[in-house]
Amino acid sequence: MTTAIVFAYHEVGVRCLKVLLAQGVQVPLVVTHRDNAGENIWFDSVAAVARENDIPAITPEDPNLSATVETVAGLHPDFLFSFYFRQMIGPALLAAGAKELPNPAAMARECGFEAAVSTSWGAASMRSDRFQLPRFTPWDQQRWRWGARLLLNLRTTARLA
Repeated sequence: MTTAIVFAYHEVGVRCLKVLLAQGVQVPLVVTHRDNAGENIWFDSVAAVARENDIPAITPEDPNLSATVETVAGLHPDFLFSFYFRQMIGPALLAAGAKELPNPAAMARECGFEAAVSTSWGAASMRSDRFQLPRFTPWDQQRWRWGARLLLNLRTTARLA
């Protein structure tokens, strides 16, 4: 039986976790984030889906610390999946027994999404891959800072194009 540890958050994480479970993939552990009280939580919960399926879920502040790496290594997964997880999975965690990390853009397509935002920041152009759209980061409170971030993101996109 194929086993996978799922690092996931948000609606993307919920939908992709459900697809894995529907396909019969054994998920011995879900790694997710605690909801931020300062955010408008309008999306479904990965932790709730894990609970509904009797899957242990953890919410480490930093998944790359030794405790999480050792937990993952001890489960000997065939795969690690990262769906809208907000932190980078470091080399030690990747090496902790997983055979490969699948292409998230392909997984988003298979889950039925029309587009997906990547962890790369910037602004999308007409030539952007719909399943690897750079994310715009508008968390600034003041309008001038929000505008400055938009300009920086546009400048970065122009440099990458």
